[in-house]
Amino acid sequence: MTTLSETNLKAVSIFTGAGGLDIGFERAGFSIVSAVELHHKYCDTIRQNQAQRLLIPGTARTYYEGTLILNEDISNVSGQQLANRNDSIDCLIGGPPCQSFSSAGKQLSIFDHRGTLIYEYLRILTELQPKTFLFENVRGLNSKRP
Repeated sequence: MTTLSETNLKAVSIFTGAGGLDIGFERAGFSIVSAVELHHKYCDTIRQNQAQRLLIPGTARTYYEGTLILNEDISNVSGQQLANRNDSIDCLIGGPPCQSFSSAGKQLSIFDHRGTLIYEYLRILTELQPKTFLFENVRGLNSKRP
């Protein structure tokens, strides 16, 4: 029987935020190869979590062990950089900003710069060709404004 600490699943995280999805994926047995976030405060949080070297329950690994943390605009990052010397990535994790689609906002869609970041997710998905992906967003992404 394979334990979580013996799995070798690799994920890339984009639009990482403070890393909530990443922590869940690491607990599920994935290693986060790289994480990209534009806002430095969130990157600082991730680096602090990484520095604490807390063990992931049921494993001998720590959170963000060996993770490349990039405080960058995703538009300036390539899939090759994110693969971080790994031949294949099992999963791409991320949720582009949702304000452009949310019913709580103006719903400007791709007419708001943040709305165009969905294309960056698709670009990275195409470049990495992972086995699977998690795309997190809001209901308004696939519906018209009333």
